[in-house]
Amino acid sequence: MDRKKLKTAGVKAAITLALTVITLICVSSFSCQLSPEGITILGGTYDCPKLAGFSIEGKNDLKVCFTKQVSLTELRIVTADATPEEFAGAVMVPADTEITQNDDGTWLYDMTFTEDFECGNTYVLYGVVEDERGNSLSFSSGFSGYNDNLPELALSEVRTEYSKPKLEFIELYVLEDGNLGGMVLEVYYGSKKNVIVFPAVTVHQGEYVVLHMRTVEETADELDKVTECTAADSCPSARDLWFPSETKAIGKTGVILLRERENGALTDALLYAESSKSYWPNDDMKAAAQSAFLAGIWKDGAETDQSVCSDRCTTTRTLSRQNYAEEGVSSWIVVATSSATPGTANSSKPAE
Repeated sequence: MDRKKLKTAGVKAAITLALTVITLICVSSFSCQLSPEGITILGGTYDCPKLAGFSIEGKNDLKVCFTKQVSLTELRIVTADATPEEFAGAVMVPADTEITQNDDGTWLYDMTFTEDFECGNTYVLYGVVEDERGNSLSFSSGFSGYNDNLPELALSEVRTEYSKPKLEFIELYVLEDGNLGGMVLEVYYGSKKNVIVFPAVTVHQGEYVVLHMRTVEETADELDKVTECTAADSCPSARDLWFPSETKAIGKTGVILLRERENGALTDALLYAESSKSYWPNDDMKAAAQSAFLAGIWKDGAETDQSVCSDRCTTTRTLSRQNYAEEGVSSWIVVATSSATPGTANSSKPAE
């Protein structure tokens, strides 16, 4: 995080303008892509207040948490594809702001706006705050419009290996109708944490959604019809979505978390590891596994020996869920050779 002491009003104005342009260039519209993770601190004085959290809690409700009590001196919210001119004119004042001090000493600003943040749109929040001593902080964060029509989804099948044209994938099964917009998958592999924010698309009970974890040719997310995409390894009877990566983004040891939205509640999880792994490769993956266990989403524990064994996984032998009503090791198997079923009902034949 960059924290620069702004010595003059002229310098401050110049840096703010430059950072505004950078923010607009760096945040772009998406379908299935990396989420604008976390919060970017754009500048501040030496003893500036710090941003402790940010979330969207409703169609027109943003919550921002600071380490000190502050005054909001500037606030702008625009869609991620806004022009610099639109950004410059996007000064906003909340219709109502409720300020409370938390038990940990931080200050929560619950801001309600007159206009809704639409599901399927990506926005950029830019703000400048100042404490009672004049110490200032400027920050920005991307967020998705609030979705109040979430479907019930279950992780269903995972291919961890790649051999062209067979791509790694994560399949989800729709248990209840809704809209995917803003739902999040966190995929932990090696030292990577890939965060995928789903586009706004209506799904129905009994459908499969296949997220391909590699893109090797020109593709398009199937936002309307499930037969739109004809790329290699697409599924004619399922909804295909594509993660924009040309390199491996998932492997035989990892954690997959499904959330309602960015920083939202966990709704499903899969922990899997090779038998040779006596511990998770890094602290982020370990923390992800622990969060799934503590949330009651993964019932068996948070260690590698309490996860699904992936030793036998190949391009045609996938991790396959057998019972959507259960969470944990017992509901998953590695299927037999040539029994991968992306986009269709899972095989129940285990690998020998």
